[in-house]
Amino acid sequence: MRPAIETNKPLMNRGFVVHTLGRYSKTREAPSLLEKCLALRDGEPAAQPTRPKPRRLKDKIKDADRKAIVAAYVAGGASLAALAEEYGVSDYSIRMVLRKAGIPPQRRTVTAKQVARVHELCAEGLKPEAIAAEVGMGHANVRLIVAGLK
Repeated sequence: MRPAIETNKPLMNRGFVVHTLGRYSKTREAPSLLEKCLALRDGEPAAQPTRPKPRRLKDKIKDADRKAIVAAYVAGGASLAALAEEYGVSDYSIRMVLRKAGIPPQRRTVTAKQVARVHELCAEGLKPEAIAAEVGMGHANVRLIVAGLK
């Protein structure tokens, strides 16, 4: 399938395009090559391609930002999700930055108040999923608390 050429000026002839692109006429780069050819023919400057965004974490986050992430997380003022949103990366990327800095992952602890509330709601006959939504924890944790394992 040939790429569609959107231009209001007709091509000189079909052989011009094939001759210009040669064996590369069916590659992924063909549309951009055609645009360059048309721009040269029309006397317009060709648009420069944009660089793709970096995919590696070390290219996405600068060293100064890494230090700021660690400082904000250690101070306790920012969650993983908040830091990820602020720096435009995933939660996992923030965890990797913290792991490389030697910061152990912090687990949320279940408070005595939450345990008491789980037992109250369980006595009322609510299901673990409903209790979990009410208390703000996972239903697996609710089941462990009810079983007396946590």
